[in-house]
Amino acid sequence: AIVNKSMVYVPADQDDLVYALNKKTGKVEWKTAIGAPCAGATSSKGVLYVNAGKELIALQEANGQKLWSVPLDEFATAGNPVVRDSVVY
Repeated sequence: AIVNKSMVYVPADQDDLVYALNKKTGKVEWKTAIGAPCAGATSSKGVLYVNAGKELIALQEANGQKLWSVPLDEFATAGNPVVRDSVVY
């Protein structure tokens, strides 16, 4: 899970969804289908980056809207993406 001031983001590998939960109430604020089990996630500057196995997906933290995605090659491994100087690795 990824935690910020008000939300907890939970990429669930069982149902191919990413959930945003209100940190205080536990209420599901949004959920977004990513089409594959999550292999890792991180966030930076209001964007949630999700490793969906063969695809890296960027979601808007505020509402779960898909901003972009790029395919990952066969050498990509499971794990959390890393963001440094606005570049995602």
